[in-house]
Amino acid sequence: MNVSLIRRFAIFFAIVAVILTTFASVNLIRFAPDKWLATKISPELTSQLSADISSGHLGTQLTWVKPELEWQGYIFSATEMTVEFNVMSVIIGKPSLKSMIVNEPFLQVPASELNIQQLRLLIGLAFQQLEVHNGYFLSGNNEVQNIELSMLKNGVFGEYAVQLSGELVGSDLSANLNYSTLVGIDGDNKLVMGKTQFDANVVFQNWAGRMSGKIKTLLLTETNNAEIKFLSWSSAWRTNAEFIPYTIDWAGGLTNAQYTDGTWTLSTVDTALAFVDNKDIAHTFALQSNNTQVTNGDLDGQLGLSLLTEFPAGSEWQSYNLVMSGSMLPGKSIFEWTDPDIRLSLYDNDTQLHNHNIKVRELTVDLANKEVNLNDGEWQMFRSDLPEGDFGFGQLSGNWPTLQFNNVPNVAAPLQSALSVIAPDVEYLDALFNYLVP
Repeated sequence: MNVSLIRRFAIFFAIVAVILTTFASVNLIRFAPDKWLATKISPELTSQLSADISSGHLGTQLTWVKPELEWQGYIFSATEMTVEFNVMSVIIGKPSLKSMIVNEPFLQVPASELNIQQLRLLIGLAFQQLEVHNGYFLSGNNEVQNIELSMLKNGVFGEYAVQLSGELVGSDLSANLNYSTLVGIDGDNKLVMGKTQFDANVVFQNWAGRMSGKIKTLLLTETNNAEIKFLSWSSAWRTNAEFIPYTIDWAGGLTNAQYTDGTWTLSTVDTALAFVDNKDIAHTFALQSNNTQVTNGDLDGQLGLSLLTEFPAGSEWQSYNLVMSGSMLPGKSIFEWTDPDIRLSLYDNDTQLHNHNIKVRELTVDLANKEVNLNDGEWQMFRSDLPEGDFGFGQLSGNWPTLQFNNVPNVAAPLQSALSVIAPDVEYLDALFNYLVP
């Protein structure tokens, strides 16, 4: 290669370098980060933001000292807020946010405006990283203190890995919460949260407990229709109520839940309460539902419950298990069952199994008048799988929650004896329900 050709190449590359440098310099000089933010958020809001502003990193970083803003019932302030843009993105004329750091922010949101959809605004900024330190959030009577938030963008899928902690304080609820999830917007413009985990120490009215759980996927449309896939939780609770001097474990899960136009449709929900009382008796109360709809508190679908108690050695009975399944109809309460199938199984000290099978057209519990009614049914008893008695009835009426029936014939005396075994647990659950739902 001769000297003349080398000189030409050098001149060519020098010209290209000058053009690129000029192009980059023009883009850097022309770039106004405050105007870019105004297009992403709102020109009106950014113009009202009061703060001392400084810039750095060739004009790609802005720092607001003690920013303050009020609009339509919203209030925002912080000790410092810094946004930094990716320098290379600015040079090529396609600015993107590298990071956003907010120290000691205060945000007040009108209770009527609080909506998880506001996450879309944050995601729309397309920052690589967001950090919030020692934040304070207020909405109505609820506040969250000591907020630590981190959102880090996944470069492959565009979703954000979120880590959140804080102290929730409300009128009758407080909690120390740790929360993590992956959040983003899918191709159908649904807000998606995946691989969610949460852990909290909670105080609710007279209850104190620890709760943790997982959600595989949460999908939320712009109209607030939602779908939850695979939710599970576990918890342990204590209360100052005198009739609960022990820890209650509460756990459960569901495979799928869909919310559309005010109606929840639940698939395969399982939940259970378990505790060992101060007499060393172990109790478990469980509920199961399949394809149930919930609208304004009304249940429609199949529901099952079970009550299991294991007695200590030396008791009259070893254990019993009550299982009941039936239908919930629209407009009916959870205390009005249609076509319930009831099975009460007891093991005596000789390990003999006593089975009581009851099928009725309707079972109702009248809490106001403390009555329980079984309508149009049949009772059968088996001891070690051998039949021992049966009778049909038009109606059986008794006292709730003691389960003392008024018109049981002599042939069904074993049924009343069996009901007397489970009555203490039913009375306890009734007291617990009245305690939780005054």
